[in-house]
Parts: sequence; structure tokens; C-alpha cells
Amino acid sequence: MSAFSRGEQVYDSRIYDVARWGFGVPTVYWDPPPRPAEFAFGPEPFEMWGVPFEYYIPKGSRQAYLVRSGHSEVYADFAMKLMLGRFAREATRTFAVKAYAGVTEHERKQTILREAATLAETKWFGDLEADKERVLRELRAGREAKLSRDWAKEASQPDADAAKRKEALTTAEREIGQADKSRLQALRKAEQEIAAAQQAREKAAREAQWAIESAARDRESQAREAAEQARVLKLSRPIPLAPQPGGIVFGTRIKDGVDFVVPLAHLQHILLSGVSGAGKTVLLHALLHQLVQSDQVERLVLIDLKGGVSFNRYRISPKVEVIYEMADVIRVIDQVMALMVQRQNYMRENGIEFWRQRRTFLVIDEYAEIQTEIDAADTKEAKAEARRLAANLASISRRARALGIVMVCALQRPTTDAMDAAVRNNLSCRICLRAATSQLAASMLDDLERLPVRPTELPTGEFYYYDASRGLTRLLKAQIAPGVDLADLF
Repeated sequence: MSAFSRGEQVYDSRIYDVARWGFGVPTVYWDPPPRPAEFAFGPEPFEMWGVPFEYYIPKGSRQAYLVRSGHSEVYADFAMKLMLGRFAREATRTFAVKAYAGVTEHERKQTILREAATLAETKWFGDLEADKERVLRELRAGREAKLSRDWAKEASQPDADAAKRKEALTTAEREIGQADKSRLQALRKAEQEIAAAQQAREKAAREAQWAIESAARDRESQAREAAEQARVLKLSRPIPLAPQPGGIVFGTRIKDGVDFVVPLAHLQHILLSGVSGAGKTVLLHALLHQLVQSDQVERLVLIDLKGGVSFNRYRISPKVEVIYEMADVIRVIDQVMALMVQRQNYMRENGIEFWRQRRTFLVIDEYAEIQTEIDAADTKEAKAEARRLAANLASISRRARALGIVMVCALQRPTTDAMDAAVRNNLSCRICLRAATSQLAASMLDDLERLPVRPTELPTGEFYYYDASRGLTRLLKAQIAPGVDLADLF
């Protein structure tokens, strides 16, 4: 209940709130208000008819309404406006709450998205900076490098931070370009320095190599000069025999002063020739001394039809037999033939192709004496013995070496009247001392034009060693065996 007074008149009114809502426009109910008494006001001179009024204070409103009585439609209009106002306020408040909540949630999500975008952007810039620093480190270290991602494509993504990304990428690319340029400059400088160092090293190496080669040439020259001096000194006087185990020293090479040695197992049948006084006996003594001392020699038969004087010193050796009579020559040659048959049977029975045990040497000095005896046989019996001897000698020269038997024949003139061609052609090792004629030398050696010294001009004691089976030719100087007095020989 509310009251409103105006002057002395008091008007009471009661209004009821909406009791319910129907479909459409709400309906307002109220109690019929009391009719206020008529009143009049104004100056005394005037008098007017009384006008009834009704006074309303809607529930929940601070505004009162004074309306003329009898206009009930005004009440409904007021009530409608009141209800619509309340509805609008309630609806606005409800919508505002919901809208506020939606806006708040939207703002919260937008905040999260902005924070995520800021974090991603920060990470993008951080990754770009880290990638840039990595490339810069590699470039400063002199190694090639490039960005690991397509930052330009990523920077061009259309958003608010695209400009910042592009600017950061441009800055990074500029720094990388400067670093790469510095790297290339450093690389070129390093290459130039390396090239200069390489050239210096090569120059130093060439100089060092030249110094080494020069020193080596000097040493070689000094060694050659020393060797030449030693060679000249060695060859200027008699050379003592220096035996070698398992081999035969034939002499010293004129070319370099080195001893020339042939393994005993490789010795061929030997034909030795030279004029009187050329050093044939000295060479034979050097050969025989080594054969007597060698443990690879089983038997040594020496035939000297000049009386046996030259080989007499070797008779003290149990392996040596010296023959100086023609009758003994036939006998010992028959023994050698029997030894050949014996060894041949042994080798055949045991499947041996080459004799590798101790050897037997048959040395004949002045072979021409044997040939003279063979040619001079005049009786039937003597001729038969001579033919058998000649045949045996030819057989020995042809077959004996494979059976471990080696022939050594010495004479002054290796002509067909001094030695049967059947024997001479099988003596493949030739030792040629000074020859009487070039024809005689040609019968001993091969290709005289290529020899450094003509065989007819060889000094005493010098000779050519020629192995026809190997095509080997050496110019040597004979060595002197112990006990040989050159004064007695020349």
C-alpha cells in the first residue's frame, strides 16, 4: 500500500503484480480503486467541476502514476509497459550474463591462443637464431653450411608477425652471407697460403733431394774412385787366391776387381788354352788347389805327360791320383768309363736324373800329347788301344758331366790336330789366355769384335772366361795359389 498526497486530499491506491503469464500479452489484475471525492482548487474567483484521479505505484517500481479516472485502458498500457520493461530487464540481464560468460570464455581462449602464438613465434625466432648461429659456427670454422629449414617459406605465412619473421630472416641471411663471404675469403687465403707452403715444401724437397742425390753422387763417385784405386792396386800386383766355400774362384774381374766365383755343382767341362808363358800353369794350380781342398770332390785324376812334375805336389792328398805314363792313361780312362757305367746304373735304379753327390774330376794337362800318342799308333794292338782311348775320351766329354764327372783339358793350341773335334765340341766352358793368332782365339771364343781386349794382346795372367751354355763372357786375372812361385813359372 502506498499513499500520495496533494494538498489536503489523500488518495490511496492498490495495485497487484502480475499473478501469472499467459500466451501472448500478459494481463494485469487489480482491485477496483476507491473513487476519490471530487475536489476543486484554484483561485477563489474561479470554480471548476471536480475531476477524479487515480494514483498507482507499480510493484517493484519507484515511479508513481496519476491518471484520470475512467481511463482503464491507460492502466493496461502502463501494466504492459511495466511488464515489458521487467521482461526486457530480465532478458537483458540473462542474456548479458550468458553473453558475458561467452565473451569471458572467448577472451580466455583468445588469450590462450595469443599466448600459444606468442610462444610459437618466440620459439620460431629462437630456432631461427639457433640455426643461424650453427651456420655461422660452421662457416667460421671454414666448413660449408646452410640453414636446415625453409625459413623463407615459413616467414611468408600470412599473419600479424610475418613482417617480423621476414625481418629476422633477412637479418639472419645477411649475417650468414657476411660470414660465408668471410669464410670464402679465409678459404681463398688459406688455399693461397697452402699453395705457397706446398710450393715451398716442394722446393725444399727438391733441394733436399738434390742435396741427397748430390751427396749420394759424391759418395758414389768417391766409392767408385776408391774402388777404382783399390781395383788398380789389386790388379797391379799378384792376387793371392781367396777360396770360396761351395764354389771355384776362377780369378778377379778386370772390370771391378771383384772375385769371379762359379758354384762347383755348376761347373761344365773346361777347355783351357794359351801360348807358353801366358799363365796357363798358374791358372791350373789355382783350380787344382781348390778342388783338392773341397769336400764336394771325391776323386781327382791328374794326367801330365810332361813327366808329372807340375802336379807332383798334390800327390799327398788321398783323393788325388797323378798319371804321367801313357799306359796309365789308358788304364785310368778305362776306370773312369767303368765309374760312369756304375753311376749310370745307380741313377737308373734309384730314379735320379742328375748326380748330386761328390764329384770326380779328370784333369789333363797338355792334351795334345795324348792326341799325338793316339795318332802315332802304328801297330795293330796300339791302334786298337788308341781307338778305344779316343772313343772313351769322346764318350766322357759327351756323357760324364750328368754322372758327376768333369773333364778339364789344357793345351797351347786348340786345333783339330791337337784335340779331336768330338772331344773339343763338348767342352762348353772355355778359358782363353793369350792366343797365338786370332783364328785360334776364334775357335775358343765367340764374337771377338765385342771383346774389350784382343785375345792376342792379353797380358800374362789375364784371360777370358766363356761359358757357351749360358753365353757368359768375363775378362779375369788369375789368382795365385799358395806355394806357387811366379819366378819359377815365367
